Parts: sequence; structure tokens; C-alpha cells
Amino acid sequence: MTINFECLWPICEDGYVIETVSGPEKGKGSILTPEGDHRVLKPASNRNSVYDPMAPQRAADAVPRGGEPLLFRTFADLHETEDDVIRFANRFGRLHVGYEEAIQADWFYWIKATRQMIERVEAGVLRSEDWSVGAADFSGGIGGINVGLSPTGKNGGFEMKVKVPTLRAALWVQLGLWIEHPGMNQRKCINPKCGHWHTFGPGTDRRSSAETCGQRECVQWASNQRRKESKK
Repeated sequence: MTINFECLWPICEDGYVIETVSGPEKGKGSILTPEGDHRVLKPASNRNSVYDPMAPQRAADAVPRGGEPLLFRTFADLHETEDDVIRFANRFGRLHVGYEEAIQADWFYWIKATRQMIERVEAGVLRSEDWSVGAADFSGGIGGINVGLSPTGKNGGFEMKVKVPTLRAALWVQLGLWIEHPGMNQRKCINPKCGHWHTFGPGTDRRSSAETCGQRECVQWASNQRRKESKK
């Protein structure tokens, strides 16, 4: 039986900002600095668009926007800097909603946790307890995963959907699916300013020879690079 996942996730159309706030950081019993200041991520406005990172991958310029099956790899590759956090959030949204996200506790911590899990998998040393503990930690405080019915559009039928409540939870589900299917074709966009991971080959929207993630600016960058090489 195929399990269908859904995560209808908002992205602020005006991007995100990082601000300094006073007081103990969320989830910590002591302040980070003598003044207790720490940095948090906030949406710049209430104008949102919605996409589903768990949907099947489609062309980068498709409408509606396609899914991001390897988004967890892009997330794990982030440097633990505010610039990388803003760049990721502007493209894929915040990790969860409902409160200010602490850059240290929410972003830097989970970037590192996801990266370490990928490294264990690729090194062939993943143990079941690693995954269990990591999954419990990763899902802490984000709400439950729900099951619902969605119309299929075929003869008025329905299909079961596992509704993932947050992007942070979706990243962990994607990681689990990647571990379950180790033969997944995957590649990192060659544009150094992007670096987004994508699938390719049969059953996807990307040709086996695709070197970019399909974003217009990345395709143009690759075309310019080939033009420069041909002139040498």
C-alpha cells in the first residue's frame, strides 16, 4: 500500500526577517548573553502562498508548485548562518508556525541534527535507536501527524492522506523515505548560489542529464557557464 503524505505549507510572499528580542531563548533555562538577547525569525507580512513539499516533484516553474522530495538534504547543507536561514526560508518557508523561531534553538540545532543523521546513513552506521531517538527529538513540540481523506478526482473517489503538520516534520518524513529507498536518483544543483537537491530520471520531471534544479535562474546560469567554456 502506498502512503500519501500531505503538508500544505505557507511561504510569506514578502520574505522573512531576523530580529533581536530580549529575554531567555525559547526552550532554554538561561539567557544566551548577559542582556538575554537572542535572534528570531519572523515573517515580514501576513501575505502567504501555499505549496506542498510532500507532493510529487514537478518542474520548478509548474503551477501549482511541485513537491520537494529532497528538501531535507538542502536543509542539512545549510551553513549555520543567518544568511543561509533567510535564503532557505524565503524559498521554502519557516520550520513551523505559531511562534517566533529562535535561530539557535530552532534552526541551527535542527540543521546539525539532520546533517548528522544523513552522515550516519551514508557511512552505513545507522542504527534503529539512532532513528527512534532522532525522530522523537525532531517531532517534539510540533503537534501530531493526522490522517484524513482527500478526493482523488477519479469517479468521485477518495484516498487516505497522512497530513504532516509542519515543514520540520516533513523534512524528517522525507529523510525516512530516503532511508527506505536508498536507490533514489539524486543530484545537487550545480549553481553554487543554489545547491538545491532534486531527483532525476524515470518517474520524475527531470532528465537523467539534468544538472540544475530547474529554477529559471539556475538554468540560465548553467547556460552561461557552457557559453563561457565554449569560448575558451
